[in-house]
Amino acid sequence: MAIAFVFIILLIAIVLYVTEALPMDLVAILALLSLALAGVITPAEAFLGFGDPVIITLTSFFVISAALFNTGVVEAIGHRLHRPACGRAQMGGEVEGAAAAYFALHPDPPAHQLDETGGDG
Repeated sequence: MAIAFVFIILLIAIVLYVTEALPMDLVAILALLSLALAGVITPAEAFLGFGDPVIITLTSFFVISAALFNTGVVEAIGHRLHRPACGRAQMGGEVEGAAAAYFALHPDPPAHQLDETGGDG
């Protein structure tokens, strides 16, 4: 019976994500809370992932990017990037080339994705 409840919660969450009837973060928290309140997962399991360093880092990125956006820094950078590219259709190619060069010079995955033997985990 628990698996049916999980699928129902998953289906409702997908519909809410696609229709954007509620903000995505609210949908995720509501799905998590409904699973915890129904006893499918324990409260400890429900909040275990919030202490993960990756989640803390991603949350920090969102906070910093929102601050940069709200203060107008992102718009200023966009104007500076757009000004030299006016009339040139190749700006996208230059950005793609820079990204390709970066990943060509840095092919190794981040250290936290490697297991103890040094291979991909």
